[in-house]
Amino acid sequence: MMKLLLSKYRHGAVRFIVLLLIMCLAVVFLSLGMQLYMQAVKSMQIIEDNTITIALENAKEQSGEYVFDIETLQSVWVDHGQDQLKQASQSPSVVALQQGTTVSAHIEGLFPVLPTAEQNFIYRQFDIGLLASRAMLSAFRIRVDRVYPGKYIEETDEFGYSIQENGKAEIAKTIYSLSEYEADATVLECLLINEQQYVPSEKIRLSCSYRADDGTALMEAGKEYVIFCIYDDLMPVKDHSPVKGTLYKRDSVNTSTMYLRLLPYDYGYSPFVLQDKLFIQKDGKWYAEQLLPQFAQDYPFILAVDDPRIEEMLAWVKLNSELVAVTGIHTANSLPIFAWEDAYIAEGRDISVQEDQAGAQVCLISKAFADYHKLKIGDTLPMSLYQNQWYEEVGTNGKQWELPYAGDMHPAAICDYEIVGIYVAPEWVYSNYTFSPNTIFVPEKSIPLEGQTGLNYATSLILKNGSNEQFLADIKEMGMDETSFMIYDGGYMEFMESLQLMQKDTRLVLIVCILLYLVVALSALYMMTNHLKQDASLMMKVGASSGYTVRYMLCCLLPVILFATIIAYGVSCVVYAPLMQTLEQWYTLIRPPYSNLTSGSVGMLTNTMSRIPSPVGAVTGCSIAALMMILLTIANKKEVNRK
Repeated sequence: MMKLLLSKYRHGAVRFIVLLLIMCLAVVFLSLGMQLYMQAVKSMQIIEDNTITIALENAKEQSGEYVFDIETLQSVWVDHGQDQLKQASQSPSVVALQQGTTVSAHIEGLFPVLPTAEQNFIYRQFDIGLLASRAMLSAFRIRVDRVYPGKYIEETDEFGYSIQENGKAEIAKTIYSLSEYEADATVLECLLINEQQYVPSEKIRLSCSYRADDGTALMEAGKEYVIFCIYDDLMPVKDHSPVKGTLYKRDSVNTSTMYLRLLPYDYGYSPFVLQDKLFIQKDGKWYAEQLLPQFAQDYPFILAVDDPRIEEMLAWVKLNSELVAVTGIHTANSLPIFAWEDAYIAEGRDISVQEDQAGAQVCLISKAFADYHKLKIGDTLPMSLYQNQWYEEVGTNGKQWELPYAGDMHPAAICDYEIVGIYVAPEWVYSNYTFSPNTIFVPEKSIPLEGQTGLNYATSLILKNGSNEQFLADIKEMGMDETSFMIYDGGYMEFMESLQLMQKDTRLVLIVCILLYLVVALSALYMMTNHLKQDASLMMKVGASSGYTVRYMLCCLLPVILFATIIAYGVSCVVYAPLMQTLEQWYTLIRPPYSNLTSGSVGMLTNTMSRIPSPVGAVTGCSIAALMMILLTIANKKEVNRK
């Protein structure tokens, strides 16, 4: 039979080549039509699964007033506002309220990063200290050379008081407060300092606003002390070099200035407590000096060199200076700064939906932190976790910063987190929604202890995709204005509308391709089997069996169909990617700004498609053609037998 088949192919080459080309064209249409429809469905599902819609409070409302409490002799802030975020989370359109649970972590051998000299020069005016103060906690042994008295400054909206015989308090709205006083000192030894900081110059200037109970300064000239403070490098001096361009260098001429604060409150302000001030009424005026509060005994920041508490304070300050923030999230896409496209995943990937639901121990770190410590994707960070408090200053529209850790020195939990992504975000630019590069993001459920929640940079409402209008209607029913929240969906509504239009069009294209394939393939195979029917009739006349003639006809057509399928699939592979890119431009299917997709391509189709098209369409075409061929061969066999 092989000789017979070869002879047939040789003498009927033109017919078989025409059949091959027709079958290739038919299978190409079917393969591409089916692939387009499958890709549209797949893209819609991937976009749905990996794009997050979030809602943020347009402006954090804080309304209230200060009320003087005669029983505690202090001013108390009475909040008249309401927690809109929690109220809005009751909407059926809300999938989850991202609390942004935040704790602190100590990672052995790794330290918080600090701003570069250039960043310090450019962004210092934006309160870098609020983002890096804990990392700048330091300890020094000094000798005080001279103490300068402070000055009394007129202030308003404060409370001076005296208790009258009737039990009422005489309140003065204007007082004269003693300003910070300064002291010149010599640094004898650096006990603790961040490895990225400059060692302070020998001569330093200390600034302090607290007094002893008798009103005297906390330091005396000629004595040595161990001080614990937030050491802020000198602002580098900007210079210009024709060779190196702009330079940022430290001015070694000026002395360093260190601000001595109560460490548990860091840069924050403690609630205004009157008994922590010494008030004196003289000549009808009120004078006040800020005394050390009672809790200063637990965290002394100025100690004599022989004080037994030094070692304990050194250990406490060292731990705090090495802590980083760990924030639990659902995905980076749910962070406001990522929603605004001011931050992005530079290497690796985001936290997946599965990891979020399972509370997997994976994490995202900043590029600055990764570069400084030479960390890469796949590395494991052993974290000792501590509960930590944050401070929110009343009346500042949500201004928040982290307080030093003041609890047990032993960690509350120990976890190992694998680095899966490295992000880039604004560094050292303070706002309600920015965070320091020392912030590590992990799945919310992976944090095994309670932490600080309600932080602006991590809190958001996660909505059902496509529920924008419904959510706004829900909060309106709750009595809130529609402008109370801003919704960020990365253009999801617009993109899904384009995808749905594309899916509708590709469904129509698929139907046309199927009909075209059936007509073309059936016509070509019908003509070819009719041609082979003459050979089958001649074979049977010379004594060949009907089974032999059927096998002959099948063996003539099957290789052509298989070869046509292979060629058609190859053509599909070549035109697949350009066709997808053309469709993206036609349907405006650009990549959602903060969808959890690879950044290797720019569109929703090229981002979700495989490198090579699925062979399903080609295999389907081959199978249908083979079935047609068998049916036509059997039909022709019966006709030959009748003759």
